[in-house]
Amino acid sequence: MNIKNGYILFIIFCFIIVYSFTMTAYGFYFDFIPFWILKVLSGILYLSFLFFLYKFIKETPQKESEPDSKQNIFIYFVPPVVFSIYPLIHIYLLNTGEVTFWMFAQAGLSVLVLCTALCGLFYIVYKDIARCCIMAAVTVFALYQYLIFKTYLDSAVFWCFLLFAGVVISKIRIKNLFKIFVFISMILFLFNAFEITVFVKDSLQNIFYVKTKEAKPLPLKTAKSEKQPDVYIILLDAYPSNDVLKRDFNFDNSAFINTLEKKGFFVFDSIYSNYTKTICSLPSFLNHKYTENFEYTPSLALSNAALFKTAYDNGYKVDFINSFSGFKLEKGYVSSVTDVSKHYAGTATTINQAFFYGTFFQKMFPFFNKRNNVKDIFWTELSKEINVSSPKFVFAHIMAPHLPYLKDRNGKKLNAFKRDDILVNEITKEYKINKKNCIEYLLYTNNKTKSAVDEIFEKTGGNVYIIILGDHGLRLHYYTKNEDKNLSILLKEKNTMNAFFNTFLAFYSPYKDYDKYKDSTTIMNFFINFSNNVFKTKYEKQPDKFYFVYFNQNNDRLKDIQKNTKLLEKSQIEY
Repeated sequence: MNIKNGYILFIIFCFIIVYSFTMTAYGFYFDFIPFWILKVLSGILYLSFLFFLYKFIKETPQKESEPDSKQNIFIYFVPPVVFSIYPLIHIYLLNTGEVTFWMFAQAGLSVLVLCTALCGLFYIVYKDIARCCIMAAVTVFALYQYLIFKTYLDSAVFWCFLLFAGVVISKIRIKNLFKIFVFISMILFLFNAFEITVFVKDSLQNIFYVKTKEAKPLPLKTAKSEKQPDVYIILLDAYPSNDVLKRDFNFDNSAFINTLEKKGFFVFDSIYSNYTKTICSLPSFLNHKYTENFEYTPSLALSNAALFKTAYDNGYKVDFINSFSGFKLEKGYVSSVTDVSKHYAGTATTINQAFFYGTFFQKMFPFFNKRNNVKDIFWTELSKEINVSSPKFVFAHIMAPHLPYLKDRNGKKLNAFKRDDILVNEITKEYKINKKNCIEYLLYTNNKTKSAVDEIFEKTGGNVYIIILGDHGLRLHYYTKNEDKNLSILLKEKNTMNAFFNTFLAFYSPYKDYDKYKDSTTIMNFFINFSNNVFKTKYEKQPDKFYFVYFNQNNDRLKDIQKNTKLLEKSQIEY
């Protein structure tokens, strides 16, 4: 082996890592150096790396392939398979209450297909099963760590790492290295031994519970009165207030508001959400308390929500129509769950958020996204629910007018951007809203909502409570990376912060007792008023709090999102 070229290559590679990290983390200290000089220096480093890599390949003979043992042929595939699915198993076991099995299976199958293709590709290069399997394992590992390379080093370092690893694997004896990789593969599974044990235990308990108790869902209670009004809560995700639409879109939503008022609704001029994201907002207002007091996951908080329990105790059949992929509902006080989330959120978005956020795999799945093929599945399911016998309590959550913006006001598919909003900066993941498509989808949502309301009135004869609301406002300007670190930027934009929280609520009561609700300034306290007035509960009014919710890419447990909140003063969200 050419030791000299090998040492030089290794030193250059280490220097590239140090230089990239220094420029990424401390680059502002080098402002006195012209930018073009820094770019030239980077180019020299990468060219030197490629030059000595070429010399190393040319002057160092490749080790001969070691004979494969037929009885151990499947052992060779242990490292690439384990390195492919271990991160997915780890995330799934930590989040079995939040992530469905089909999401895990689809993500795992996708990575295994890629791993198989890599093994085939590297076998053509190496003509050696052990080498091709080790290189496939290294590549898959690197793809999972792509965000670390991109954030703390540089994308070019990522490719240098793969080239360096590929050449080294081809030039060294592979037998001992292969044993090390098999050993590491076994250790990876031991890291999850506790989670695997808990998962198996819980699964067996659930099977035993269902077979012996047969208590999911809970048996319906007898209605206290045959004339009890039905209850419909139609949640239009990210629906803005008319003030926001007038101020930031130059659009007046009065036609929709006037239509509701003529039908007997009371429409709030102004009402605020308590959170900026659905995953915290819904569990909070349905349980009449803030998520800081939760001891369970958002999905469990919904399945056992206080408002659902109250409705159940009063003889209502509670039905949930869900279009949000972040919730995995279990039956409890909810009698039936209709999940249409995969038709609205898009499978690609779901998989990427749960398993592949910040990895190279996130770029691989645009073909899974079904959003442009979506039909009116939610509204069809709501129509079916309207025709179910009374008394019923229906919670229907539609991802509209939330992006992706699917249709124009006439129901035709929109030729939207990739994410239906405008990417400002690829590196910082800064986005601004696509106002034109947003308004089109809002008008379409208005039309479908009005039709649903007419159908409800026709079925119930007006003996019904209807609540139409947004769970938070629109995100005019936001970041999908380091949201908490960019909050200082957003706080300077008073209209942006106001739009996050300033949402919509229209309420129909068969008794027109709207004076009992007019003092509600937040969604939380409106639902406390609703429960106390309709079901005679005695919940105390909560102090108005406003939380900015941000995602943290370092959270392994999805339920920890409820901890990623920053409490804001009301003055910070008022315009």
